[in-house]
Amino acid sequence: MRTQNIKTTFWAAALMLAAAAAGFAQIRVYNASDRDVQALFNRIEARTNSFRSAAERSLDRSIWNGTSREDSMNQTIADFETATDRLKGNFSSRRSTAADVREVLDRAVAVDRIVRNNRLSAQAESDWAAIRTDLDTLAGYYSVRSEEHTSELQSHSFISY
Repeated sequence: MRTQNIKTTFWAAALMLAAAAAGFAQIRVYNASDRDVQALFNRIEARTNSFRSAAERSLDRSIWNGTSREDSMNQTIADFETATDRLKGNFSSRRSTAADVREVLDRAVAVDRIVRNNRLSAQAESDWAAIRTDLDTLAGYYSVRSEEHTSELQSHSFISY
């Protein structure tokens, strides 16, 4: 009886270790080092914060100031920032997925439309250009592309993977 309990305990422990190892193997859905991905997220976060501030200042000086359209544009930018923050948090918790990246890229399409269709400051446009470069890298790391606005994909390098 005692031998049976030892065997059962051993196999239960082995099964748990195998399940944990399989779980860890599935968590890594990107093809770069953790350090490179973390550095990329830090860059995206800093540049997004700078872009958001510059875009808000530009919109405050535009014909859209005080309108629901300005509110909508600011919300689109805030939604992009929230998606990038969520992705970074999920990465830090070892739960990031390709779907998280797709959400960021889909939201980036909407922000890109704002930048292309409105006169923003040179600072905002420069910040956005740097973010787009980072999004190219992000898409490559996770081997994903945006699912939104298929006809626009060709004009957005960060979603052509």
